[in-house]
Amino acid sequence: MSIIDTHLHIITPDFIEAVRSAGSDAAGLIVPPWSPEIALSFMNSRNIEKGILSYTSPGPKVGGNALVRRTNEKLRDIVGEHKERFGWFASLPDWDSPDGVDAVLEEAEWAMKEARADGLSIMTSYNDKLPGHEDFLPIWEKLNELRAVLFMHPSEIAVIPRLIASKVAQPLVDYPLATTRAAADLVLTKTMSRFTNVKIILSHAGGTLPYLTERIITLSPLFQLSKEECRRDIQRFYTDTALSTSKSQLMALTSIIPPTHILYGSDWPYVSASAVQDGVEELGAYIKGGCFCGGMGHPHVNAASGGLDEDKGEFSESGRKELAGVWRDNTERLFGWGKYAGAGN
Repeated sequence: MSIIDTHLHIITPDFIEAVRSAGSDAAGLIVPPWSPEIALSFMNSRNIEKGILSYTSPGPKVGGNALVRRTNEKLRDIVGEHKERFGWFASLPDWDSPDGVDAVLEEAEWAMKEARADGLSIMTSYNDKLPGHEDFLPIWEKLNELRAVLFMHPSEIAVIPRLIASKVAQPLVDYPLATTRAAADLVLTKTMSRFTNVKIILSHAGGTLPYLTERIITLSPLFQLSKEECRRDIQRFYTDTALSTSKSQLMALTSIIPPTHILYGSDWPYVSASAVQDGVEELGAYIKGGCFCGGMGHPHVNAASGGLDEDKGEFSESGRKELAGVWRDNTERLFGWGKYAGAGN
C-alpha cells in the first residue's frame, strides 16, 4: 500500500523567525528539525509515496507579502527537485491586510498559473473575519476562476482564557473549533453554493463539523438555505484524517462526508512518526472493519448503490473499497493525478 499525504508540513528558519517575532506560538514552541531529506526519510518509513507540503498556522503571511513570495518560491524549488515525491500548497498574503485583497489575487494568480502550485493554503480566519466575509468576495471570485483546490488550516482564535488547564495551547482543542466555525461560515454565507469550482479540504476531519452538522442544518432556513441545500454544501467539503483516526472520529466523519472526499493526512512533523504509524493502523482497521454510524444518512453510499448494508449498518464490500480510496485514489482524483490525469477536478 502506497500513500499520498495531503497534510505534510514544511518548516523553514525564516518562517519560524517571523512567527516568533509576531509573538505567536501557533507554529509550536518546540520546532522539529526539517529538511527535504528528513521529510523523505520519514515518508519512506511510512510508505508515503507523495506528500503535499504546506506551512502550518499562522502561515508565512505573518511575515508580510515578501515572506509569502519567498516561501512560495522555496516550496516551488523543493518540489521541482523532487517532482515525484512532493506536491505543494502555495501560501497567500493576509486576506485582511491594509494592502487589501489585491495582493491575495496577485499571489493566487502567480502561484497557480506561473509557479504551478497544486493548490493554495488558506486559514480559518483573518483577524476578526471568517473566510465567508463579504470583504473577501473578490478573492472567492478569483479562486473560483482558477478552479483552485484549497487546503484550509486552522488558525488561532481569540478566546479567554487562552490556555486550557493553564498550559494547553490552541492546537489541541481550539484548532478543531476554528475549522468548524470557518466551515459553518462558508456554508451559511452561501460561499460553498456560489463558488462550486473551488474544492476545500478541511484539516483534522473537519474539526467538530461532523458532530455539529445537524445543528448547523437546523439553522439553515434562517440564512435562506433549505436543509437539503445546507446538507449538500456540507457534503461538498473534503477532509483529511490528520489526528482524526479513532473509531469515534471516523464513525462521525463517514456519516457526514462522502467516502470519496476523505483524504489521508499525517500532520508530520508536528505529529511524531510513531503517532503517524498508530494513526495509519487505526485507519486501516476502520476501513477493514467497515464501521459506520448512520447519522444524517449517507445518500452517496447507500443500499441502492451497494455501498451501505442497511441491515448491518456498516459498509458493504463496495463501500469499503470507496473508503479505501483515502490512501491515495481520492487525492489523485481531486488533483487529476495518475489515472485521473486530464479528467479535471
